[in-house]
Amino acid sequence: MGDWKAFFPLNEKDILDIPVEKRLFVFWQSPQSATPPPGYISLCLETFTRFNPDISILFLNYDNIPLLVKKPVDLRYFSLLSFPMQSDILFIYFLYEYGGAFIDCDMIFTRKFNLFTKANPRTLYAFGESGKFAHLAFFLAHHQKNFILWHVLQMQLIKISLIESGVGKLNWDYVGNSIVNPLVEELSHSQNLNKISIISSSSMFPERLFENETSNLNAIEMYRKFYFSSGTEFRDVLEAAREGVIYLHNSWTPEKYKQMSANDFIKQDILLAKIFKQLLEIDSVDEGELIKIPIAKASTLIVDDTHKNIKTREESLRQEYENSTSWKLTKPLRTVSRAIKKIKRRLAPP
Repeated sequence: MGDWKAFFPLNEKDILDIPVEKRLFVFWQSPQSATPPPGYISLCLETFTRFNPDISILFLNYDNIPLLVKKPVDLRYFSLLSFPMQSDILFIYFLYEYGGAFIDCDMIFTRKFNLFTKANPRTLYAFGESGKFAHLAFFLAHHQKNFILWHVLQMQLIKISLIESGVGKLNWDYVGNSIVNPLVEELSHSQNLNKISIISSSSMFPERLFENETSNLNAIEMYRKFYFSSGTEFRDVLEAAREGVIYLHNSWTPEKYKQMSANDFIKQDILLAKIFKQLLEIDSVDEGELIKIPIAKASTLIVDDTHKNIKTREESLRQEYENSTSWKLTKPLRTVSRAIKKIKRRLAPP
């Protein structure tokens, strides 16, 4: 596996200690507390860190979010929102407040992502279709307090405040694309210095590029047939992903595969396993060397914004995670075995 750094921030300093161009926020919260994420999700993150070893992953979950999210965001309404909606709000809040990038865990990177080092600090970057829409699975802003993100956050706060008044059933895009897409369209015709740069996502869903073989299927059926069978040649898929990114849909992944460890998953005779093996150059997985996605102890957000209680929770969590064998809060999360293997490679004869 590639070199990587991952952190579980508990206060603002933990985030600000990492340069803005190296901050990558990831939100993972299991529906049931203490439930580990699917093994293949760690493999997705491994593809990213393999090609972008200088980036630091900052994990967010129900344990540390109450310590980091400040007013005017009111966490009391989060229980009324689905996980994707919660992610949409956290997405915008953390990029506005701190800058960096935010990605969904279920994305695969097939090569180095140069945007992290070449991004214009005044531009907001996203995947989608220029002038039409942006996928909220990835945003990048190397400038804190981005004006576009401020506008989106204000609209989100207004919509959240309306929930208490009763707005009926909430559409999936209530605090996400219903706000972002009109901005994408408007700014595409504007000379405003605040810009959204849209990177085409047309090649990021390769199952759609092979839809001639599965044209009678709906999107979910197409996704499952494409990735969870062995019919398509993985080299064709990697060649088709021109932007170096592949979008997956964890919510569409069959439960059978979600229950597998990373090592069991990689042994399956299916296209997705072959893609991981090719990109990571592995035939099996040492689970101890994978990125450790922190598992939240809390199943609901504990909302108590008094300074004393926040500090008490921070100190308690810091002690708990620092005593963990697999987690360090302020140091790179590397395993000893990885360091030993690296030394052996250096000492090996040519």
